[in-house]
Amino acid sequence: MFEVITNAETGEITIRDFTPEEIAARTPDPALVLSKWRETAKCTRMQGILALGESRWAKVLEYRATATWAEKVVIDDARDWHRASQNIAFFGYLLGLSDAEIDALFTAAQTIST
Repeated sequence: MFEVITNAETGEITIRDFTPEEIAARTPDPALVLSKWRETAKCTRMQGILALGESRWAKVLEYRATATWAEKVVIDDARDWHRASQNIAFFGYLLGLSDAEIDALFTAAQTIST
């Protein structure tokens, strides 16, 4: 990384390489970036179902038969699915998905046109 410095009086241009410390200070923490993304990531129910695929969605519907009333409402009527939702964490657990796999499914879901 480098910066371009222009002298306002003379117009002279200088290029200066950043030190490793400066690069580290300007590079966002990947864990913080991921955390912020998870806080805002969402997809529609349809996008989520299509990203999950037929076999995973069938497992959710199979679970629905024994689900609580509130879980049934989430399965049937949630318009948007939010990545940071406890419901998404639960359904990820139900399907045996890691956090990284849930992130990948959300990313894929967001690319599906509705």
